[in-house]
Amino acid sequence: MINFLDKLSNQVLEENKEYIIDSCSIEITSKIRCNQSKTANEIATHSYCASKQKFYDGVKLHILAICQDQKLPIPCYIAISESSMFDIKALEALELKNITIIADLAYQSDDLSKKLKANGCHLKTPRKHTKGKFFFEGKDTASIDVSKKRQAIECLFAWLNEKTNIQDAHFVRSAQSLFLHIWGSLLTSMILLFKKLRDSKPLITLYILIF
Repeated sequence: MINFLDKLSNQVLEENKEYIIDSCSIEITSKIRCNQSKTANEIATHSYCASKQKFYDGVKLHILAICQDQKLPIPCYIAISESSMFDIKALEALELKNITIIADLAYQSDDLSKKLKANGCHLKTPRKHTKGKFFFEGKDTASIDVSKKRQAIECLFAWLNEKTNIQDAHFVRSAQSLFLHIWGSLLTSMILLFKKLRDSKPLITLYILIF
């Protein structure tokens, strides 16, 4: 059984809808000092961030969001895990049924696809290209469509960090202050996001579940 450090989720996901999932790092220490860090070491772990190409100590933020046409996606499942948790394991821990999930190559797994399919879910990831082979736009439209849809959650993470600087937790000195930084940043951003999307009247209720 996989346990998140903390999570925030809605009670019921809308079936037969498209959702996007991704994660980002929340750094307590930089690569220069990460091997010496003792801050929040009961929850923070040492890991490598592929997108930034560096090692760090901290945690990982996972977001599952419902797609919105030409708008930022609405988060409906937010979880905090150790930074060393693989994205595939995080998705496996969610109890999802009858939805389509759009994700990047980090979630690509035959076993995961089979487990999700058994629950009526369809996992869409970009096509993994063989090294040395190239695909042209007209010949790989499905992969291009997934990549285009994934841009929405990348924009969400960029917007979230721009508004709250959530990924920078270098100033925290304990696990409690780390959680306060993360959930305080998320609360602020969700207020701004729902205000931004108030015309769409999203029917999403969020509940806090603390382990």
